[in-house]
Parts: sequence; C-alpha cells; structure tokens
Amino acid sequence: MSAILSPGVYKRFDPLGRTTRVVADVSQPEADFPKAEIYVRENPRLCEGHLELVVIGAHEVGLVSKDGKLAAILAPGSRQVYWKGPVQVAVERIAIDVDNQVPERVLRALQAPVSPSLLREAQAAIVLEEVPQSAVGLLYVSGKLERALAPGVHGFWKFQRSVQVDVVDTRLSAMEVSGQEILTRDKGASERFPARRVRSVGLCAKADAAGRGGATLKASNAGAEAHRANPSGWRQFRPATSLSALAVAPPRPAALA
Repeated sequence: MSAILSPGVYKRFDPLGRTTRVVADVSQPEADFPKAEIYVRENPRLCEGHLELVVIGAHEVGLVSKDGKLAAILAPGSRQVYWKGPVQVAVERIAIDVDNQVPERVLRALQAPVSPSLLREAQAAIVLEEVPQSAVGLLYVSGKLERALAPGVHGFWKFQRSVQVDVVDTRLSAMEVSGQEILTRDKGASERFPARRVRSVGLCAKADAAGRGGATLKASNAGAEAHRANPSGWRQFRPATSLSALAVAPPRPAALA
C-alpha cells in the first residue's frame, strides 16, 4: 500500500496498469479489507489519521461504541482495525480476571433495542439472570459456589469459565407431616402421634445443587419450626413405668398377733 486517499477526485499516470485501487466504505468503521492489520503495523505513519488497530488482552473484554452507543463486544484476544471516519469509534477495555460481573450500565444498554449482531455477541458472552424478590440466586463459577445474589438483574462474563446461576425460592410453604409411631424403651408399648400441619421454607432451585463443588442445600428442620411456632402442640411420650412393674406382687404375710 503506497497511499490512502481521502474522498475526492484523483488522477494517476499508469500506462501499464500496475496500480490497484481498493475503494472502502468508511461509513462502516470496520476495516475488513485484506491485510489491513499488516498495513497498520508496517506503515504506521501512512495509516496515522486513517486507520486504528485495536488489540484486546487475553483477560479483557472490549466494548465498542459507535457515536456513543454500544455496538459490539470483542472477546479476549481479539484484534480489529477501524477506520477513523465519520463514525466515531471508542473501545473500552474491561478486565475480567478478577471480577467477571458485567457493569450495570452495560446491562441497561443491552435492554434497549440493539442490532441483531450485538444481540448474538451478548448471548455468546454474557450469562444474564433475573432473581425475583422472593428468591435468592446462587452463583457458580467453574462448578464452585462463589456467592449469593440479591434480587435483581445480574450479568456475568462467561469467557474462559463456566457460569451458572441457580434461583432458589425462599417463600414459606405448608407441608403435611404424617403421624408417626414411637416405640417405648422396653419395646412393649407404642403411641401414635397425630398428623400435624407445619410451615417450612421451601427451597426449590432450578437445578439440583447437590454434588456441585461440595455445596448442598438443606431445608430447615420442619419439626423445629413447628415447635417454635406452637410449643404446646408437641408432647413427649414417657411411660409412667415399665411393663414388668405392672405385674401383681404376691401378698405379704400378715403379722402374728
């Protein structure tokens, strides 16, 4: 490449036809013509003011804005050449090696009408989950439980890791506890406690959390909940005496006069 010509009319004497011309549409800021990156690296003075090479680090995400609006997401390690033309292009780099949470302003920008290409890039780059008011979210990164999420909309970069959010319902739910027979210590008598209706916290996750990084969800003790709610409703069965003590003892002899 010997020259970059701005819009206008130009003449060149070339009787042998050795000059090759490539006309680029600078209204599309991506410079996708062949060897664009090589030209920028080998002729920095020639390309200065016309082309810009953007390099995203291995642990970074690039947010490309065109005329102040989010237009594209560059994955870690991406390289892209842009025209310095009528469309103002700005690239923001976000480090994801320490914190992979997507900034709230980016989530708001993605909620607005966006181009189909940006929507596809966001779906490939972000795990988006909404936690209802009556629930809590559990964030798993690479199979390990990281932290709990408060109600709201949360987004996480999923580059170079697996990300999953389980939503757990924390509302109180009623459950029926069937009657149980209790065996006494001497194994000779039993008593059946009546069925009771108690309230417990229902833990209903989207996916089974057991076995994932050793983290397990355990429901609260329904019996303890009912005992705190109604202490008088519980009674402990203790036999007054053992069955062997119920046998009739032989009469004692009368005293001699």
